[in-house]
Amino acid sequence: MKNAMSKVMNKAKGMIQNARKKAAILSFALSTALIAGSTKLTAFAAEGGGDSSTFDVTTVMQSAVDTTKSQMLSVLAIVVPAIAVVTAAVVGIKFGISWLKKVRG
Repeated sequence: MKNAMSKVMNKAKGMIQNARKKAAILSFALSTALIAGSTKLTAFAAEGGGDSSTFDVTTVMQSAVDTTKSQMLSVLAIVVPAIAVVTAAVVGIKFGISWLKKVRG
């Protein structure tokens, strides 16, 4: 029973990893096609009688990357100290227990 469960779990993990790889490849391909295809896109206004306004895709993508970068760095500024404290506590406790075992004999 345990062996069958581990096989099922391994299959599920493999499927999830494949889905992640495919999603990453798809997002990379779409962004590459968007950037390489045209740096300027024209959007026709519905009410403007054929007036066109342009926007720069590279500016939009750069803004998105900058926003994502700043959000990730703010999350890391919170998470890294917490991880350091927890890791230091675990290591300290392990060394403390091993030291007490050595002292006890």
